[in-house]
Amino acid sequence: MATTCHEEATVTGDAPGGRIQVTVERGEACHACQARGACQTLGGQTKDIVLLVDNELNATPGDRVRITMAETAVIKASAVLYLFPALGLIGGAAAGWSIGSAQGWETDPSAVVGALGGLVLGFFVSWLVGSRMSRNKAFAPRLTAITGRSQD
Repeated sequence: MATTCHEEATVTGDAPGGRIQVTVERGEACHACQARGACQTLGGQTKDIVLLVDNELNATPGDRVRITMAETAVIKASAVLYLFPALGLIGGAAAGWSIGSAQGWETDPSAVVGALGGLVLGFFVSWLVGSRMSRNKAFAPRLTAITGRSQD
């Protein structure tokens, strides 16, 4: 049985196509994460997260809702985000060093140029794969419950 990640959110608006905008307050998942400091240092969001989700439960602005995402989807998305650029950096440095060595060039500058090129390539591949993943419903958070109705 697949494990799922749950977060509480507030519906903050309607969106086109039968979707709603929800704001997820950084909650238990972020507070319990061992890498939360590194995430913020590396440019991770420090504020609330705004998402668009399909409004399968007819939630309205102001409602408190629970959104769910499969843990495997979170892990795969994280791997795409971090793994491809890291592999590009390392592979590019190794390729630059090898080419520089074979050509009789200084190996350190060749490795740096290769690392930068590999990093750019890794980010591009990550972007391509991430774009494809974003169109797959398995990687989208789902609205699974309305935990509190707005008082309007």
